[in-house]
Amino acid sequence: MSALSEETVTIDEVAAALRITPDRLWRSWRRLHEKTGFPPPLPGGNRVWGRRAVSRWIDGPTPLVPGANDNTVSRASNSGLGDIIGAQADFLRTRYGQGAAS
Repeated sequence: MSALSEETVTIDEVAAALRITPDRLWRSWRRLHEKTGFPPPLPGGNRVWGRRAVSRWIDGPTPLVPGANDNTVSRASNSGLGDIIGAQADFLRTRYGQGAAS
């Protein structure tokens, strides 16, 4: 294994770590980057990422990945999902007011 391959991770490896398909990752990486700080792929069009950047993002406080549809997100591992939902609910209450009429 060359030093370069140790520093990079392929789309297949990243997708497997996030439990999504490589096609889904490629379609949604920009949205993930904008919404959650997911690292962009390295330049060159080879569909590779920096291994350390992806590892930091996955190990971060809330690595979110696309859920079954584009309107939901789920944690990379199912542990702590209730905490994420609770935090999102608190944020929405703060932003829009408790019990505000629509």
